[in-house]
Formats: sequence, structure tokens, C-alpha cells
Amino acid sequence: MLVTISGLPGSGTTTAGRLLAETLDWEFQSSGELFRTMADARGVTLAEFGALAEEDESIDHELDARAVALMGTGAELVMEGRLAGWMAFRDKFASIRVWLESDGATRAQRVADRDGESASEQQARMAAREASEAQRYRDYYGIEISSRKPYSLVIDSTALAPEAIVARIREAL
Repeated sequence: MLVTISGLPGSGTTTAGRLLAETLDWEFQSSGELFRTMADARGVTLAEFGALAEEDESIDHELDARAVALMGTGAELVMEGRLAGWMAFRDKFASIRVWLESDGATRAQRVADRDGESASEQQARMAAREASEAQRYRDYYGIEISSRKPYSLVIDSTALAPEAIVARIREAL
């Protein structure tokens, strides 16, 4: 069984995904962790690797191919990633595809708290990153990231604790 959890930065995908996997005693994989592994293998920082990804589309394709390979194993897996739900939908993997959404101010505050920065600085950075990613997804895959078409469950995480998010996902299993 496969559960994908997708959403914009700060929506709670990683926290909810880890907790869900722990609760179910399933494997957890994150596109963010795969991205970090790829950056480490090239001996560059995350920021440097992110800049490279904007110039070299093969990086996104490699990341997505790794995620799809993991999702295609048939293992009991929680896969977190911005495009995980889209890829599972496209490749017709039997799955529950979850999208977490939250308002921009809440997401910026969560990321700022995690990274030790101000929410206003984070909100500006997030807006630029999200615009860049949306354009790349459109160009590379024809995906409109704002569409909820592939998702079987959409949860507004703005005012929910991770445990409440996980409870809603478990109800859908």
C-alpha cells in the first residue's frame, strides 16, 4: 500500500508523513531527503544544488525517477514530496494521495520557526521558490501544481495538529 503526502513548504507534509509511517509501522521516504542525498553525492550545499536544479532539468528528472522507483516497489510506504501524488496518479499506483494545504502566513511561520528566521523573510523566499517550482513542473511534466485533480484527500492543515492530520488519513485507508 502506498500513501503519498504532498503540499507546499510549511504545510506539514514531512511531519505528518513521518508520524503516519511511524503509526502504521511503514517505511517513510521524502523527496527532500532524496534531494539532500543527491546534493551530498555531488559535494554541494542544498542551496547550491537548488540553483543547479534551476539550470539543469536532469536533476529534477533524476529525483522524480528515484521517487517513482520507490513508490513502484509495492512496499508499505509513505512517500512525501511535492509531486509524489502526481507521479503516483500518472503511473496508476494503487495509492491514497493526500494534499495538505495551509495559508501562506502559517506556512511561512512554520518554516521560519524550523529554520530560525523571520516569517516575513521566509514568506518572500517561499513565494519565489514556489513560483520557480510551479514553472518547472509545468515545463517538465505539464503539471499544474495548483490542481487538486490527482488527490483522493485534501486536508487544510492550518489549524490541525499532526496527530489530527494522521487520524484523517488513517480514516481514508
